[in-house]
Amino acid sequence: MKNHHYYLLGLISLLCGMILFAWFNEFILIRTPFNTQTYTPPVRASKKTVTLHFWHTDAWHTETQDIIWHTDAASNLYYLLKAWLNILDEEQVLDKKVGLQTALIAASGHEAYISFDRNLFDKTASTFEKWMLIEGLLKTIRENNIPIQQVQLLVHHQPLHDMHLDFSKAWRIEGFIAII
Repeated sequence: MKNHHYYLLGLISLLCGMILFAWFNEFILIRTPFNTQTYTPPVRASKKTVTLHFWHTDAWHTETQDIIWHTDAASNLYYLLKAWLNILDEEQVLDKKVGLQTALIAASGHEAYISFDRNLFDKTASTFEKWMLIEGLLKTIRENNIPIQQVQLLVHHQPLHDMHLDFSKAWRIEGFIAII
């Protein structure tokens, strides 16, 4: 009779363990009837034609493209830069496809943090080519009225490292070329 109680206690413990495992791994969801969900209004978005600028074959090029334009400046910056990187890939400006990880605007609203999944520059690119690529990025942001003053460029959320240009500090959105 005593062994029977141990088997029953073991079976109950096993069932309780399985139920707790399923609950913690969200196989079982418990909702209370008092759980109220908050209503979030839909994000207002519209279609906008943007101008993308880039330097290729010793000349400035512009492309226009329609993208979704939100009321949120960080979302606009993200989609604008995704379109810019896609144009660079289509025009074969970059040797390898570069992806955009994040594009955030600081709480102050003056500085943007842009993180790529790889370095923008080819190892054999000249300083001038690198500089003009950055100027194209800055011009694209500036001409499409993203309300920021500086851009910090990152790779995998760390400052972009380059032997010729300094990315340890943010770059001014005005760029450094007098005539663009």
